[in-house]
Amino acid sequence: MFIIDRAEVAGDVPAPAPNPIDPAWAHRVHDLVGLRGVMPDSSRAIVGKVRDHLNQHLRGFLDHLPFYLVATSSAAGTCDVSPKG
Repeated sequence: MFIIDRAEVAGDVPAPAPNPIDPAWAHRVHDLVGLRGVMPDSSRAIVGKVRDHLNQHLRGFLDHLPFYLVATSSAAGTCDVSPKG
């Protein structure tokens, strides 16, 4: 698991000093360069899954699912996931 602090990535707050005692520190990502060091850029297939609306085809598909999750994000970068079904 990687911890990404959006405020740190945006440069709004300084990154904390490394803590060698905390094992999670080894996976902490502080900037986009660090993120790309552990995770490549998203492929076109993944980026193509982002939608700003649901068309008739997608609504029909979702109607047949017993359960799904809807994720949203604001322009400020806050995210939310809601279970549906």
